[in-house]
Amino acid sequence: MEHLLINTELCNGCGFCVPDCPMGIVALNNKKKAIHVAENEEICLYCGHCVTVCPVHAIELNPITDESKLSWIRQYGVIPLSLKPEECLKANRDKFPEVGKLENVIRSRRMTRSFLPKLVEHDLVEHIFNDVLRFTPTGHNIRGFGVKIIEGRDKLNTLTDMTIASMKEIVKANILHKFDQETYKRIIAAWEDHGINRIFRTAQEILVLHIRKDINDVLTGPATFSMLTYFEMLCNSMGLGTTYAGYFMGAAGSSDDIKQYMGIPAGDKLTGSMMFGYPAIYYHLVPKRPEIKITYI
Repeated sequence: MEHLLINTELCNGCGFCVPDCPMGIVALNNKKKAIHVAENEEICLYCGHCVTVCPVHAIELNPITDESKLSWIRQYGVIPLSLKPEECLKANRDKFPEVGKLENVIRSRRMTRSFLPKLVEHDLVEHIFNDVLRFTPTGHNIRGFGVKIIEGRDKLNTLTDMTIASMKEIVKANILHKFDQETYKRIIAAWEDHGINRIFRTAQEILVLHIRKDINDVLTGPATFSMLTYFEMLCNSMGLGTTYAGYFMGAAGSSDDIKQYMGIPAGDKLTGSMMFGYPAIYYHLVPKRPEIKITYI
């Protein structure tokens, strides 16, 4: 089956698909009909723009069948798929949130530091990721990252012990800014002397994103950052709380022991971690923040 199937009877010659294909796989012939440029198909990103931009549903995308091309496409992290117009969700732009509501979500969301002793239901987690977040932006449509959910205080306490051990080595090396150096010392003392967990606070679970070692993290890294941003906004809209697990990330990124405990391959790169769950408190005010200086050139 051809990589792109174009129904020339339906094609109205609008040409929207031509500039919207980032890899030049679609062109218009002299009859103003869309045609498949076969020599460029081996760099198809499977973004599906050609299918979704067509107003008359004349284009269908199919997986490349040449195995010699597929091997390095898969290795790059692009997932070949079939995409027919009838398989697509409708883009309901009329259901976008009012701008004032979206502005309020951005301003009012806070980093939650107190959580209820309750796990988020698995079906809700699956909905967040597979019904929503899999549609967030990705560089070159690369899907070379993994999602780990670490559940339960026992596991998080074990990760706290491992993080504290790593933080001790970092403090000993004296490679941090003085502010962070002193912060690390106090976090270590709080846990070891008083049992106060300032790594994961009272969270019951965390999200960890990691990139496969054979994937280009220059492209995939920003995609995971974007996903975490959308995750935070979506969770806050659902009444869940979130906060970045920054101290954990600072220690875990270079620790193969921590990766092994979480079932993450040693060569993979950790790109983000976030605590999430049902908040025990809510914030009633929006704190002041310094204005952003904008320079126009």
